[in-house]
Amino acid sequence: MGKESDSGRGGKAAGTRRRVDEEAKASFVAALGESVRREEAAKAEGFSSEAFYYARRRDRVFRLAWIWALELAAADHR
Repeated sequence: MGKESDSGRGGKAAGTRRRVDEEAKASFVAALGESVRREEAAKAEGFSSEAFYYARRRDRVFRLAWIWALELAAADHR
């Protein structure tokens, strides 16, 4: 049986889904820090933005990294 996940990423057999892993989270946060829109950053990793919001709820460190990346990106634009 496939693993339960937050992603409906295509290209996999029905019932198997890839979970947002640490590598995807790091790339997503880096993109946010470069002022890339959330939807575009998620799509670049092969996930929906909703998948990252679910991961954010489960992972406190990821949530803080997301917030810091947005704050740093905003500071760069000042």
